[in-house]
Amino acid sequence: MLTNHDKQPIPWSAGHHFYFTLPWSEGLQRKDYTIRIPATKTVKQDTAGQLVAGPQLTATERMDNPNLIDTIHYGLKTNEVTFGPADGRGQISVKIGSERKPPAEATFVTWTLDETVPYYCVEPWMGPPNAAEHKVGLHWVHPGQSQSFAVEISLK
Repeated sequence: MLTNHDKQPIPWSAGHHFYFTLPWSEGLQRKDYTIRIPATKTVKQDTAGQLVAGPQLTATERMDNPNLIDTIHYGLKTNEVTFGPADGRGQISVKIGSERKPPAEATFVTWTLDETVPYYCVEPWMGPPNAAEHKVGLHWVHPGQSQSFAVEISLK
């Protein structure tokens, strides 16, 4: 939660950098995992921090798809992303807020260093990273007001 005790509005756009071990089940590889992201838009950031067109992805992708790396997903149809073994056992759910339909700028970022590292980030954000630069998902907290950004992680 951010409370503004000042006399000027405060800009903010919070996000969480969750790292998940991948693969987390013995005998599985990254290609054996899928992620379901209900996004209508994907973008990337260029070197100047501006949003540019991203890859064309389906709602469910294998997690070894290199097009997922460093991709910003927004225009979410629901507030929940699920991922895990493709057989459906041990799925992880990450939700933004408590409303089934999140705000228009709510975002999930998928990131990993490369296909060899044993982790994968699934990051919920109020808007795309670096909102102060491109203004998408930038929120303002007015003097005397508070705002919060809540996420929930669960094992299904």
